[in-house]
Amino acid sequence: MDNEIGKKDIRITFHTYDFLGYFLPGAVFLSIIYVFKKLIEEFYKGPFPPFHYLISSFKSYFSGSNSHWASEVVFLVLFIIFCYSLGHLIASLSAFFLDRLLVGKCYKYPYVILFKIIGNSNSNSNNKLKRVLFFLVFVSNILFLINLFLFQKQLFFISLAVIVLLGIISLSYINKIHVEEERGQNNKDNFLISFIIRIFDTKLIKKLGVIENVLKYSLNIYSTFDDNFINKFKVAYKEVFDSDLEQDKVLVYWNCRNYIYQKGGALNEMLINWFNLYSYSRNLASSVYLSFIYILIIIFYQAFIIGDKNLITNFSTFSIHILSLKLFLSSLIIISVLFVLRYYYLYYIFYNKNLYRTFFYLYQQEKKK
Repeated sequence: MDNEIGKKDIRITFHTYDFLGYFLPGAVFLSIIYVFKKLIEEFYKGPFPPFHYLISSFKSYFSGSNSHWASEVVFLVLFIIFCYSLGHLIASLSAFFLDRLLVGKCYKYPYVILFKIIGNSNSNSNNKLKRVLFFLVFVSNILFLINLFLFQKQLFFISLAVIVLLGIISLSYINKIHVEEERGQNNKDNFLISFIIRIFDTKLIKKLGVIENVLKYSLNIYSTFDDNFINKFKVAYKEVFDSDLEQDKVLVYWNCRNYIYQKGGALNEMLINWFNLYSYSRNLASSVYLSFIYILIIIFYQAFIIGDKNLITNFSTFSIHILSLKLFLSSLIIISVLFVLRYYYLYYIFYNKNLYRTFFYLYQQEKKK
């Protein structure tokens, strides 16, 4: 392949996503917390630290009775900077847990599925890890919701102990998977590991995969390229990079991406658009879910650790207002799941499929010259 990319200037352009992609997740996170705080002010006057103190301090300093319009502008600028910075933190967590852990470790990167790369020795480990993490997240969120609706102190501490215990068991099982993956063989298990394996090999946990399969086939997420295209692509890839898909592994993505950047023009811009769209969904999913976790932590901490009797009394009683609050919080999980599904759908169906098709198209155009 020509080394033209090193001979020309690389222009780093500023896209709308470079700002909104980080500002919006931070703003959504704070907005959800602010809205919930306003909804419970009727019976709870306590703070939502630490963001409550930070925003209140900014607002009281710059928006006092004698404040000037310039102070309001300064407050707005500081708020935007804070949301933008918070968005970077959310995006980092999102990239690690969804891109690296969910996609990379559990579901495998799309090139493995699209090109039917069978020689993947880690596929069994991926399935085990996926089962463990899905079970842990599923059970934890169910316990969160049960505690939110029943709101009992004893139940809260029991649920907390169960989640911690499940976390320890899951980490032990994941460590076993990692050791087997590194050594390439199964080791003789001690009593604890054998017990853990039996937990995650039960029919109940395996049946949770039904949810995944319904989503997978209804969204057509695991569709592959046809054999004719795969064979043509391998020939093109071999000619351009003098290597094989099985040998390069994750470099397949980066090699094709760099080739499109070098020769793609408008096609490269189209890929950037799909990249930005799936990144939006990923970051917003994390923002909504983290706001749900943050609110729960504050509520449970104020009620069961600090012992706010007014909060306990109101959240323990049944009323339309309290039920609406609990349903509002529950809906955050559903919204975050929908954003995750949209993220993976855009990432797999649109971004990755378009990337490899675009590479092959540009290769054919180069051949005609």
